[in-house]
Amino acid sequence: MVAQLIVNADDFGLTPGVNRGILEAHEKGIVTSTSLMANTPGFDDAVRLARITPDLGVGFHFNLTYGVPLSPPEEIPSLVDEHGRFFFDPQWRGDFSRLGENWRPEDIQKELAAQWARVSKSGLTITHIDSHHFIQNLPHVYAPLAELARKEGLPMRHTFRFPKTPDEMKTLKHLFSSRETLPSDHPVTTERFIADFYYQEDGLDRLIRHLSSLEEGTTEINCHPGYVDEILPNISNWTEVREKELKVLTDESVLDLSRAEGIRFIHYGQLTE
Repeated sequence: MVAQLIVNADDFGLTPGVNRGILEAHEKGIVTSTSLMANTPGFDDAVRLARITPDLGVGFHFNLTYGVPLSPPEEIPSLVDEHGRFFFDPQWRGDFSRLGENWRPEDIQKELAAQWARVSKSGLTITHIDSHHFIQNLPHVYAPLAELARKEGLPMRHTFRFPKTPDEMKTLKHLFSSRETLPSDHPVTTERFIADFYYQEDGLDRLIRHLSSLEEGTTEINCHPGYVDEILPNISNWTEVREKELKVLTDESVLDLSRAEGIRFIHYGQLTE
């Protein structure tokens, strides 16, 4: 058995600049898959690009932390602030136990249905399901998302647990997980999941280490390439780091190593073949 690798770029549809970076990371780098957001400014542009890029797998990126919901805000009150926007409290990034603590299951289900309807009606062949800011790892989000994946017969991103201690948060050990950590009824997924950050000074070395040590079987490497356009700084604080990741993902040394290692690159739509 050879090492099979999915390199998935999150946030497709966030802005046209992010979309353009993801397409470049696919055409000139190692990205094989991406995840489409339903409620963001670049959605229509992302759908247009995906239609002319059939080799790029496109999944559904469920989002409850960015922008304005697709449901009427008054119908999902636990998910939105007084302006009708999703809550995004930066404090939860240091205390994951607080993330979504007040979200009601019925509100989650309603917005999930609205976002899934828009993505599924796009005409694209959806390859898998995952989530923004890894919210699928919250039990009250995981349950309806896994149910949707099983109903639609789609793979779902590998689920891990949020960090329990400050040390785990600093070392990011929680972002490296294997199948042994999964619920027994988890939808079809990869055997391993790696979410690392390639915008850092040692980002290229990090990616090369991952590629050099891939085990046989299936692995997903998660990333966030993109270009900064005039829209992005107004809706995200994740800006220049996307361009740094794009540079790493298209680096010649990464391409050369991938060929030398004989890695088979796939997307989620090929996972069960």
